[in-house]
Amino acid sequence: MVYNWTFYKFLQYCTCSTTFQICGQEFYRSDTYRAHVNRHNKQKTEECSICGKLFYTKAHLKEHMISHTKEKTHLCTECGA
Repeated sequence: MVYNWTFYKFLQYCTCSTTFQICGQEFYRSDTYRAHVNRHNKQKTEECSICGKLFYTKAHLKEHMISHTKEKTHLCTECGA
């Protein structure tokens, strides 16, 4: 079952909690709610502008973008590599 995106747009302004009807999980933030709905729908909405790979959340996309920049976010404490 796919849910209408515009129906849930109001959540970005809502300060109360929302319970997802299918699994009963409660959410206080609209971004986590949307990501959860997308997972139930198996719908990846965040697209990499470089390779086109799709992700459920902007956070996962942001992690992925590091692979394109070759940025090293963790350095070895022994050798610095």
